[in-house]
Amino acid sequence: MNGFSLRIAVSILGLALVGAGVTPREIWRFDFEDGAVPEGKGLTYGKGVEVTVVPRKDIEGGCLQLAATKPIVFAQLNLDMPVTIEKNLILAFDHREEIPDGFQGAYLGMIFNKDGKQAFWHSDRISADWRHVELPLATLKPQFGVEMEKGLVLNRIQLYARSKDKKANGDSPCELKVWFDNVRLYVGNPDQSALAGPPYTCHNNPPLFDWHGKMDPGQRLQYSQDPSFPTDQTTVVTITSPRPFYIPEKPLKPGIWYFRREISSELFEGWGNIQKLTIPERTHSYRPPTLDMAAIIAKPHPRLLARHRPDGKPLSESERATQIRRAQSYLKLGVPEHPGPYVKDDPRWPNWIDWYGKVADKTTARYGTHLERTAKAAMVTQDKATIEAAKTLLLAACEWDPKGGSAARYGDLQAASLLKGMIWSYDACEAQLSPEEKERVLAILKERILQFYTRIRPFRINPAQNHPWKKNTIVAESALALLGVIPEAEEWLDVSLQNFTYRILPSMGFDGENQEGISYWAYGVGMLANYADLMLLVADTNLYDHPWLAQTCRFPMYLAPPSAYAIS
Repeated sequence: MNGFSLRIAVSILGLALVGAGVTPREIWRFDFEDGAVPEGKGLTYGKGVEVTVVPRKDIEGGCLQLAATKPIVFAQLNLDMPVTIEKNLILAFDHREEIPDGFQGAYLGMIFNKDGKQAFWHSDRISADWRHVELPLATLKPQFGVEMEKGLVLNRIQLYARSKDKKANGDSPCELKVWFDNVRLYVGNPDQSALAGPPYTCHNNPPLFDWHGKMDPGQRLQYSQDPSFPTDQTTVVTITSPRPFYIPEKPLKPGIWYFRREISSELFEGWGNIQKLTIPERTHSYRPPTLDMAAIIAKPHPRLLARHRPDGKPLSESERATQIRRAQSYLKLGVPEHPGPYVKDDPRWPNWIDWYGKVADKTTARYGTHLERTAKAAMVTQDKATIEAAKTLLLAACEWDPKGGSAARYGDLQAASLLKGMIWSYDACEAQLSPEEKERVLAILKERILQFYTRIRPFRINPAQNHPWKKNTIVAESALALLGVIPEAEEWLDVSLQNFTYRILPSMGFDGENQEGISYWAYGVGMLANYADLMLLVADTNLYDHPWLAQTCRFPMYLAPPSAYAIS
């Protein structure tokens, strides 16, 4: 029995054990055993590759080889066959890659298209050794405005190996090779030997177990140091909260842990794929306070005013006049037409960096700043014309396509600035919005928030880097303003808090240190302090007792020895 046949047996056995009510069946598969490149069967290939079937060395049989005929960025296999989403639908395949010396592989990507446009994306790591992927399509994250649902039709699946950029946002073509084997779509249970998503390290103990997708109270979570989950070495927890995370009651033994969750939904029945995390020997042991959602909801709008003016001190007449005048100047500037995302060979932007500076920074982010400043002026002055200005600019911002060039995928820092301005404007003028206007604004805000939320849940991005901090903070800031308005806001806020306290702060160190010097310390800690201030001033939740955050104010002192020329 070869490896492919064994996996079929394992999948069917797993279905019999767990996935009751689902009849296993294979929809299509390509195992390349006949030695011929499939023709006219729905497989097509990207440009710049020579396609052949070659022997596979680790097990008997053939595999599909895509070898670059010239330096390319992507080596791509297209599955041009309609796929209708149903319960326990699994995409499975084997892959391996070779990257020339002097280059690196970025990832093995999977794009799922609906009506010719990208609807979902997933990835696996590049590997010189064969790797097996088992992907329940129900677990795909809705990052592009399309919800995964039963009956949804995907018209194309693209599998591609990508080279890693050597410079920021610059392609690095190379003569890469990728091999595929046992490409199949089936109904059943995924092979539990295939880990899902990137492993992560949690520098807090007890750790954060988190996942994508809804988990209903009463469903189970398993965690063990053995990926086969033997009964005598596995902890089984019955989930009591609808939140997409779990924190063990006690610290766990340092080392490598595996966890998986039970899924019972319209789209999937059984154990989800196994997740892997590492707990180092030395960790934090911090637990955040519990959020009082009802108390936050009871606070009137503008709710974020407490973050802007924590002392509540009234403005002087001259200060008030300045604020009103500034808001009117932003209103006169109006809303520019958004040029859209970067498109190669657009004469307006010879290079991506030109678009980034002139559009992402000087259009998307700048307009967000105008919105934010106008909203703050409306809050502190309570001037009717200024509140109306905030409303006018907010409604104008809603005319920008949230999937277009101002979307998070094209510039996350700038999209966060825009969303921040829109959230503050909503908080400032929500009482002046008509029911129809409010419905329109909230729909746009929710779509933009989800562009960030789907990136931080589960938290598999670098916890020590400022882009994830910005994503996490804008989700929290939005949730604080929208609690009691959008039901999901409670989950958004709670997830951001767990990310901040279990993943972000612990990754920074133990004594307030920083690895990037005083300039980046000031820039980055400003983001972290903004989150802590939001929680303290709006949510009445003090996070400044976290050991790293409590001590990092002393960091500049370590960089200023006696008689030094400067802090450096």
